[in-house]
Parts: sequence; C-alpha cells; structure tokens
Amino acid sequence: TTMGLASAAVVLSLGRKGDQVHVGDWDGDGVRSWAVRVGTRVVFYNDNTALAAPVASVSIGRASDEIYVGDWDGDGKDTVALRRGSTVYYQTSVESSATTTGTVPRGATLNVVRQDGKDVLVPQT
Repeated sequence: TTMGLASAAVVLSLGRKGDQVHVGDWDGDGVRSWAVRVGTRVVFYNDNTALAAPVASVSIGRASDEIYVGDWDGDGKDTVALRRGSTVYYQTSVESSATTTGTVPRGATLNVVRQDGKDVLVPQT
C-alpha cells in the first residue's frame, strides 16, 4: 500500500516505536483509508489527506494483542480483530469497542481471507 496520500497522523506515526498503521475501508465506500494504533487506542480516518480528521477513536484490547483488519460480518465495512492466544475479538463497528469472540489455533500464523461474503481468519498453510 502506498503511503503517498497518508493522513498527517499516519505520517507522524511512521517510525515511532510501537505505532502500527493499518489500512481498511472503515465506512464501506470502497475506498481504503488509514488507522493508527498506539497501544490500546486505534484512530480511524476515512480520508487519506494531510488534513484528515479522525472519524473514530477507540480504546480496545491490550497493547500486546495482534491486530487484523477485515469485514468480519459482511456489511462492507472493515473493522479490527484482536487476537490474544486462541481467542479473537472482532470489533463490531469503528465507533465502538464492543466485540464478538471467536477462536483460532494457538500460535498459528493467521491470514485474512474472504469466504461466503465476509472476511475470516484462517491459519496460514
């Protein structure tokens, strides 16, 4: 993914230890945009310009959780999933820290794949 049109917050985060930059379609309009994770806080943007304002900011999970991006419920909008051991916490919307849970094999490397109209986490083969 190109960083050419990244928001100001993304540009500032690049290279800062512990910050993670993620790309997703947070509002379901078909345009990929940015999110920045710092510790347990994730800030979402719908616009990839230097003047982009956050559309949502949530504190979710633990800083040590692995994070994945996908359309977990098939509604066309991406959210994050947090993996902790064999449990996955799927965020229900970018405006909320509410989650649903699932399980995955402990220690397996996971990939996000599209199945039956939604994204799922599957062990890498």
